[in-house]
Amino acid sequence: VASQEAPSAPPSPEQIEFFETKVRPLLANNCQSCHSKDVQMGGLRMDSREALLKGGDSGPSLAGTDADKSLLIQ
Repeated sequence: VASQEAPSAPPSPEQIEFFETKVRPLLANNCQSCHSKDVQMGGLRMDSREALLKGGDSGPSLAGTDADKSLLIQ
């Protein structure tokens, strides 16, 4: 299982814009019905950055900057 430490720097305005326009809509349409505040299959929430960094029962969902090692991508 990949480990993840919280990034030391906050996301840039460009990163926030990318997340809000490209990533959040994907998560809302495809993931949050099973991974939200109300339902957490596998102990995983996907409705906030902090929840994605924390991960679920299988561990952190993100692996830093190496997307191929992230459970979310696998």
